[in-house]
Amino acid sequence: MSYNSSVYNEDYYKSHCGNNYVRGNGWEEVFARQAARIVKELSPKTALDVGCAYGYLVEGLRDLGIEASGIDVSAYAISNAREDIRPFCSVKSATEKITEKYDLITCIEVIEHLSPEDIDDAIANMCNASDTIIFSSTPYDFNEDTHFSVNPPNFWAEKFAYNGFYHDISYDCSYISVQAMLFRRENKTNIDLVRSYESKLFDLWRENCMIRHSLNLATAKTIELEKNTNDNIQKINNLNEEIQKLILKENELQNNIIQEYEDQYKNLKTKYSDLLRLEYIKRDTAEEKLISARKRNDFLESELWKTKCELENKNGIINSVNYKLAELESCQNELESYQNELLIYKSFAESDAVYTSISLKGKLSHLFKRIFTSGEEYWAPVFNVNDYLRFNPDVREKIPHTRSKLLWHFMRHGMKEGRIASENFNVHIYRRYNPDVAAISRKNLKNAYYHYIEYGCKEQRLAR
Repeated sequence: MSYNSSVYNEDYYKSHCGNNYVRGNGWEEVFARQAARIVKELSPKTALDVGCAYGYLVEGLRDLGIEASGIDVSAYAISNAREDIRPFCSVKSATEKITEKYDLITCIEVIEHLSPEDIDDAIANMCNASDTIIFSSTPYDFNEDTHFSVNPPNFWAEKFAYNGFYHDISYDCSYISVQAMLFRRENKTNIDLVRSYESKLFDLWRENCMIRHSLNLATAKTIELEKNTNDNIQKINNLNEEIQKLILKENELQNNIIQEYEDQYKNLKTKYSDLLRLEYIKRDTAEEKLISARKRNDFLESELWKTKCELENKNGIINSVNYKLAELESCQNELESYQNELLIYKSFAESDAVYTSISLKGKLSHLFKRIFTSGEEYWAPVFNVNDYLRFNPDVREKIPHTRSKLLWHFMRHGMKEGRIASENFNVHIYRRYNPDVAAISRKNLKNAYYHYIEYGCKEQRLAR
C-alpha cells in the first residue's frame, strides 16, 4: 500500500472530512437517508461497504433489515462504530481478497486514497464479490494530503469496463454525490453500448439545449436588468446628492435649534436658581419640623404605653370582680337547686320505696348533707360536662358552658327529663334491668339517678 493506515486516526476524522466525523454531527442522518434510497430502489439482501469508517452506512442498512457488513483500513475508525454494529465491521484493506459474495458493494470516497498501483487490484477485488457496485470518488480534491489517485468519472468507468461492469446511466446516484455512479456486471456488445448511451445522450442533449436556451434568455434578461440597473444607479446617485444637501440643511437647522434651546436653558437656570435655593431652605426647615414631630410622637407613644399598662391593670381588677360575681351567682343557683332537691327528697321519703326502713328525718339529713358538700366525685357516675353537651345539643345552644351552670341545669331539668349526661349511665336502661329502681322512680326519674350514685355504682348494676 502507498499509504500508512495509522494516518487515519482521531485527528484525521476530526479535520479531514469537511466536518468533525463524530456522532451527533449529522453523519448518522446523512447515511440513514442514503441507506433508505438504496433499499427502496435496489432492494439488496446483503451488502458490503468498502471503506466504511465509523460504519454509518452499515448501521443505516442493518437498521432497515439488510445483512450489511463493512471493512476499513483504520482500526481507530472501526472502534468508533456503534456497539451493536461493531461485530459486522472489520479492519481490512480494499485490496485484500473479499471471500464472500454480496448483492451490493458500496465504495464511497475511498479509492482515491489508494496509490495508482493498487486501484486495479481494489476494483477487481470488488467486481469479483458482487454484480452491482455503487462507486464514488472525488474528481477535484487534489489538495487533500491523503489523496493519491484523483481522477474524473470516465477514468473509473473505463477501469470497471475492463472487469465487465458498465455505468448504468439510467440510475441517478446523485443522492450520494454528484460524481457517484452505479456499475452493473453486463455482457454488452458495442452495439448495445452505443444504443444505451446514445439513448441517454439524446435525453441529456435535449435537456442541455433547453437549459442553454433558458440560460440565453436569462443572460439577455440579465443584460437588460444591468442596463436598467445602471440607469437606476445614476438616479440613486442623483438622489443621494439631493439627500446629502437635505442632510446638511437639516443639520444646520438642528444646530440652530440646539443653540436656541441652550440659550433658553441658561436663562431658565439663572431664573430658577434663587427659587431652588429657597426650596432647599424650606426643605431643611421641614426636616427640622419632622425631627421635632418624631420626638413628640415618641413621647406620646411612651405615654400611650403607660396608659395602656394602667388600663390593663384596671381591667384585671374588673375581671377579678366579675369572676367573684359569677361565683356568687353560681352559688345562688346551686342553692336554689339544692332547695328544689330538698323538695324532691321529701316526696321521695313519702313514696312506697323499698327503703322505708330509714326514717324520713335521717334520710333527708343524710342526702341534704351529701348534696351540699359533694364535689365532682359525687356526680361523676351520672354526669360529665362534655358528655352532657354532646348528648344534648339544645343544652349546648342555650346554657353557658360552665360546669356549675350545666350541673344546675342537669339537677333541675335533666334528671327529671331523663337526659343522658354520661356515656357510662343511661337512666332508661338502668330502670329496665333493675325493677326495684323502676318501682322507686315511677313518679320521679331523679330517684333513679340518686339510687345509682348511692348504691347502683357500688353494686356494679347494669346501667348502659
